[in-house]
Amino acid sequence: MKKKYAIKALLRIKAIQENCHKLKALGVDLIDYENGVNLIEESIALMFVESDKDFETALDVIQWWLYDNVDKVLGVAGKVVNVNSAEAFVDWLEKWYRKP
Repeated sequence: MKKKYAIKALLRIKAIQENCHKLKALGVDLIDYENGVNLIEESIALMFVESDKDFETALDVIQWWLYDNVDKVLGVAGKVVNVNSAEAFVDWLEKWYRKP
């Protein structure tokens, strides 16, 4: 259930971002519009971590995945992992922040 929610939330944020870009191209700038996306980002981070330190790091990596226009690759145990899809990224979050 956690994985399914995280994937759905990430894809929803991406859709919101895409719509904002389309509106900006039409002259409507929503940069200061509070759409609640930050709360969704924080909710995703909280699902995978236990400590405040890990929360900030997870939130940073989630925001990187959502907003940086780069090829999405991350490391796990010395291996490079392609996390371009929401599913692969959530799998990485689960492995990286695995609770003992």
